[in-house]
Amino acid sequence: MNRFLYISFLLGFFGCNFPTKNIPETTPPPFLSSIAISPDSLAIITSPNNPTGATDTAINLSASVDTNGLSNVRSVHFSIISTDGNTILATGQLSDDGIAPDLIAGDGKFTSLAAIHITTENVGTYVIQIQAENLSGLTSNSLSRSFILANVANHAPQISNLVMPDTVFVPTSGSTTVKVSVVASDSDGLSDIKLVTLTSLKPDSSIVGTFSLFDDGGAFLQPPFNISSGDAVAGDGIYTLKIPLNSTTERNTYRIFMFKATDRAGVVSNIISKNIYIE
Repeated sequence: MNRFLYISFLLGFFGCNFPTKNIPETTPPPFLSSIAISPDSLAIITSPNNPTGATDTAINLSASVDTNGLSNVRSVHFSIISTDGNTILATGQLSDDGIAPDLIAGDGKFTSLAAIHITTENVGTYVIQIQAENLSGLTSNSLSRSFILANVANHAPQISNLVMPDTVFVPTSGSTTVKVSVVASDSDGLSDIKLVTLTSLKPDSSIVGTFSLFDDGGAFLQPPFNISSGDAVAGDGIYTLKIPLNSTTERNTYRIFMFKATDRAGVVSNIISKNIYIE
């Protein structure tokens, strides 16, 4: 058998299973098997010298990453975000380099001491989320833990000085607005007030809706009506809302308006209730 026929025979026998060139090797994404945080809660302590409870502290974070192909891990990162998504307390990287707080380099346990600056404005529940990424840009599963920031000396907010008309008149055409305002205060500071709301009820006590009042200086279009709140001065503790009233509104009836404030710990203020008559 000549050489050409011999080589052809071998290629046919082994099925030509030679590796194909220029096809990139795929690497599976990293895998987080567990994470841990310590502590899982912190307390803010206010005092006459520190009414906002401002302090700098840190949270210990660790994540165990699948050691198969550990050298292919580009980063392990964390975020600490409030459950409503409005506050990002911290973001950063975890390391497996043997430098404190990490203990052993290359053991697959990534660690970080997440530095945070907190005040009473940050009181609430947060989600600490950790995820890894490899050199190919593929991300791992994401693991999370809850973290609570509490004000141990918390005081309930208070509302007062409600300003609203006793009677409103439905326009014959087009629309107008009804302006209401209330003063909200908190001995832990105005930053501890999370929201001020009014709940509108019909005479049969069925709820029309609950709406937020704003202390924004009237600078923004606010939901749900997408108009300025009508607030005069931002940050002065007077919360305001303008409510649209159009010609199709039911006449010769009334609505019950119930006002309250809620702080960042979820503590509710006193409630002020008043009827507004619609003619």
